[in-house]
Parts: sequence; C-alpha cells; structure tokens
Amino acid sequence: KQKSELDILQDKINEIPKLLTECNITLPNLLSELEEGYKEMKANGYYLEHIQVELEIEKINKQLESYRKQIEETEIEDIGESLQVVQESIDTIYDLLENEVDANQFVKQAKETINTKLIELTEQKTATMVETDIVKQSYQLSETELDKQRLIEKQLSQIEKKFAHIEQNLQNDHVAHSIIKEELEDIEKQITKLLEDHNQYRDMLQMLRKDELQAREKLNQIKRVLLNTSRAVQHSNIPGLPADLLEFIDKAKRDVSKITAKLDEMPLNMLVVNQLLEEGVQSVESLKTVADELIEQVYLIEQVIQYGNRYRSRNSQLAIKFREAEELFRVYEYSRSLETAAAALEQVEPGSLTKIQEIINEEQRK
Repeated sequence: KQKSELDILQDKINEIPKLLTECNITLPNLLSELEEGYKEMKANGYYLEHIQVELEIEKINKQLESYRKQIEETEIEDIGESLQVVQESIDTIYDLLENEVDANQFVKQAKETINTKLIELTEQKTATMVETDIVKQSYQLSETELDKQRLIEKQLSQIEKKFAHIEQNLQNDHVAHSIIKEELEDIEKQITKLLEDHNQYRDMLQMLRKDELQAREKLNQIKRVLLNTSRAVQHSNIPGLPADLLEFIDKAKRDVSKITAKLDEMPLNMLVVNQLLEEGVQSVESLKTVADELIEQVYLIEQVIQYGNRYRSRNSQLAIKFREAEELFRVYEYSRSLETAAAALEQVEPGSLTKIQEIINEEQRK
C-alpha cells in the first residue's frame, strides 16, 4: 500500500511542475499575446465582435485560476487534458483572427476585381441592348429570348445593389471581413454565371444572322437541285409526266416559294424559316428520287424494246406484248409498260433483262 502511495506521489512530483508551468507561464503568455494582437487588430479597423475574444480570454483565465487551485491541492487528475482543451481554445481564437487577416486581404483584392468586372459587364449589357434593338428590326425574337435579356438585366441590377451594400458596410466597419469574404465569393460566382448567360444570349443574336445566311445558302442549294432535276427530266425525252411526279414537282415548287417569301419578311422569324426549310429539303429530295427512278425506268423500257425488236418479226406473241407496252408507254404508264415488255422478252430469251441492265451499267461507267 505504501509502495502504491509512493508511486502516486512520485507521479505528482513529476507532473505538477509541468502543469504549473502551463498554468502560470505558457498559457498566460499565449493569452497575453492573443490579447495584444486582438487590440492591435481592433486599432487597425478590424470588426471582431463576432469572435468575442475578450469574453473568451476572461473565461480561460477563470479556468486557469481554478486549475491552479486544484494543482496546489495536488488534485491533478484530468488537469492535463483540461489544459489541452484550453490550448485548443486559444488556437481556435488565433485561427479565427488569422482568418480575418486573410479575409481582409481577399476583400481588398476581390473588391477591385469585382468592381472592374461589374463595369465591364454593365458596358457589355448596354452594348447588347443596342444590338438587340438592331436585331429586332431584322429578326423576330421570341418572348423566351427576350426574357433572357430582361433576366440578365435584373440579375445584374441585383448584384450591383448587393455589392454597393457590401461597400457601405466596409466603410461603416460593422461587418466582419470573413463574412464579407463569403458574400464577395458568392458575388463572384453570380458574376461568372451571369457572364456565361450574357455570352450565350449574345451568341444567340449573332447566330441569328449566321442562321439566315445558312438558310439562304440551303435555299439556293435546293433551288439548284430542283432546276437540275427539271432539266434532267426534260432532256430524258420522256413523252409525258405521270400524275404522281407532277404532284411532287408542284409541292417542291410551292415549298421553295414559301421559304423564299418567308426569308423576304421583316422581321425574320428564323424558327418558321428553318421549319419551312426542312420541309422544302424533304420535298425536293423526294422529287429528285422519284424523277431519277422514272428516268432510269423510261430508259430501261426503251432498251428492252430495242433489244427485243430482233424477235418481233418472228414471235407474234412478243410483238403483241410489245405493242401493248408501247401503248402503255404513250399514256405514261411506265411501270406497267416495263413490266409488260420485260416479261415478254424474258419468255423469249430468259436472262435478257439482266443482260440489258449490265449493258446499261457499263455505259454509265464510261
């Protein structure tokens, strides 16, 4: 028992000097430095009321006084851990004060940067408003597009008011720089987002003109396809055009006329123009497909009849079918005419249609 008590006493002999040094010298010195730094920062204009340094220092001093009495009475159990908590509290206050110093530097730099960005953004907004008025004379802007411009103006105004309020608080020294820093960081994010929205809106205005030029170029392309298709039909010596092809030609011409008329309107509605252009492209491409197939079909009929004429005088059945095919050809029933002539020729010379097609393909390759 005496051995155990002696061990406890020895522990106290070893620990008490260290704890007294912490309580009487180390921590009080840190508190003194902390208090001097706090007063110096206040003298330099820092707003530190939210940290409550004086209250925390007073609280820590009372704790240290209590710990000293316990040490004097050799009641040192948990004192080491308690002093560690005090050390951490002092470190936290130091960190908060240092954070205010860093925030002060950030605020000085960010304030100038944000002010410059706001001036630039305001100038860009004014230029874009002028550009919008010019574009509206030539292009029809949707309400959604105009709402984007109005929203940009509204958000910019809100940011300017918020920034002015921050500057007023900085002059009055009523707000901590750490809080101002957070507000300025938020404003920077808002400005970055607003600048992106503004650039997208401005790109949209510029894209309208680009869309118009592309639409006019596309219109010229389908006009050329329509003209070339009409010429190809004329030069193919087709005796007449079937009703379905005439419908395709009529629709393609009407669609092209609609696009041309819509592109001549002021202000331009590019949404409608692009819709009409899509329809026009489809109708002209469909016309070209049908016309190309018809030209090939008519040429094939001619080649089949020309090839089969060698059997005509010797085969009465083939002669009858060829006359029937020619009658169908003259009334523009080209599909039926080809079927009739090809079937008759295949009866006389199986595989002849394939041979004729190979001859035509060889001619086209040349």
